[in-house]
Amino acid sequence: MIQKQTAFDPATPSSVHLLLTERLRLEVRRAIEERNLTQVAAGRILGMAQPRVSALLRGRRSGVSAERLLQCLTALGRDVEVRIKPADDRDCGLLCVTSAGA
Repeated sequence: MIQKQTAFDPATPSSVHLLLTERLRLEVRRAIEERNLTQVAAGRILGMAQPRVSALLRGRRSGVSAERLLQCLTALGRDVEVRIKPADDRDCGLLCVTSAGA
């Protein structure tokens, strides 16, 4: 199993959100590509119009929240796990997105 991990600095909340949503967007894109879905078919599964799917795949955030991207991932057959644990020897915790995939 190959794992990719992205860590974020919680000191800058806006960048945290941008990096988190970008990582989730890339996982949605990967899931769509692995299933060989057209944008129309993906839109049906995700409950969004084809132009919005197109914008999402091209990297335009177009108001898609992290929560909505998580919903997209589960609709595309991905399990999403959120794990909270004590920070290792730090006063402030980290936010990480880890994907197990190809």
